[in-house]
Amino acid sequence: MRLRPLFLAACLALALPGLAETLDWDACVAETKAHNVDLVKAEANVDQSRLALIDSLSGYLPKLGLSASGSSSGPYDPQEGTFGSATGGGAPAYGLGLSASQNLFAGFSTLNSAAAARARLAEAEVGLRQTRASVAFSLREAFDQMLFAQEQIGMSVDIAARRKENVGLVSLRFEAGRENKGSLLETKAQAAQAVYDANRATRELKSSAFRLSQILGRLPDPALRVRGDLESVSVPAVPDTKALAPTLPPALKARAQVDEAKASLGGEYSGFLPSLNANASLNRSGYSGGAWPPQSGSWSAGLSLSWNLFNGFSDSMQSAAARSRSKIAELALEDTLRQAQIDLEQAYESLADAAESAEVRAAFLESSQTRAEIGRAQYTQGLLNFDNWNQIESNLIVARKQGLSSRRDAVDARAGWERALGKGFEP
Repeated sequence: MRLRPLFLAACLALALPGLAETLDWDACVAETKAHNVDLVKAEANVDQSRLALIDSLSGYLPKLGLSASGSSSGPYDPQEGTFGSATGGGAPAYGLGLSASQNLFAGFSTLNSAAAARARLAEAEVGLRQTRASVAFSLREAFDQMLFAQEQIGMSVDIAARRKENVGLVSLRFEAGRENKGSLLETKAQAAQAVYDANRATRELKSSAFRLSQILGRLPDPALRVRGDLESVSVPAVPDTKALAPTLPPALKARAQVDEAKASLGGEYSGFLPSLNANASLNRSGYSGGAWPPQSGSWSAGLSLSWNLFNGFSDSMQSAAARSRSKIAELALEDTLRQAQIDLEQAYESLADAAESAEVRAAFLESSQTRAEIGRAQYTQGLLNFDNWNQIESNLIVARKQGLSSRRDAVDARAGWERALGKGFEP
């Protein structure tokens, strides 16, 4: 069994960090915050909602206008096709005007519009929190997968080397007539499998680098590597999921949608109420060549009240539809609270299971390593037959693979628990 191509590929995969930067967790977080597309879009949505809220408050402010005009007029003789001198002293007329208006009451529509905009801003802020939690989970998962893939290459090369040693050991016993050909062929097949696993691990590392590059907002970078460890995971105390559920992003978002629906419902009722406005204007006028500013002028001030008494049932139908939307939003909130509690329970169970499984697999790995050391010595001395020794060797390899996978699953489960809590990149 020739392992040279395998070792060359593995060495190249492990040496690539020297050809490209190697990122730790903090560096990945900083780059993701700055360049992740989903985060940038969610932040822009919050900014847009904040501007919409400011715009909705404009109804509380007066409207001011400034106007200027100029005109000239005189006789026109259609028979002769001639124009006479301008009237008004023979000079063009001009004018200046300043107007102001203020809505005093609009059936609470301004108040409800602002409340709806404020609810939409709250919804956008919760959406940003959800996006941060989702992106943080994806980043944690991709980062841990990179750690797993990097460690898996080293483990796979070790296993391939061990399988090659086993082929040599069985070959010696076969040549000495103390082992059968079937045992030799099986060890060779196992060595080939180990080479395949190592090559696949190298390919998986490249795929993991592409996935992490995408989350970081980079172009695909096969040379990207990370620095860290698949650390052990501790399980927090059993949470009060019923108390936590209303504080989670899905529940907060549903609550904001209820607030928006209620504000919209209040706005629909404004059609049944009158509208009161105050208006004022100041104007000056004169002719070219006269005093500046113009000496003749006028002013006006007043109140206007309007009340739509019948609108073809349009207001009634819109109010009924708004009441229906408000009821639907309240029911959705109740369902979201129930689902949030279920999601918390499931995420906590997954974390507890994964953490406990990692501890169990670590214990199996320790026992398998001890048995493998003893078994190899016994097989070499002829005190253990091939089938028993081969089973011990296989158990060790399975234990190593399962131990590594269980550590990755545990850190992923912890990331899933943090996502369920709505945590982003904060510690």
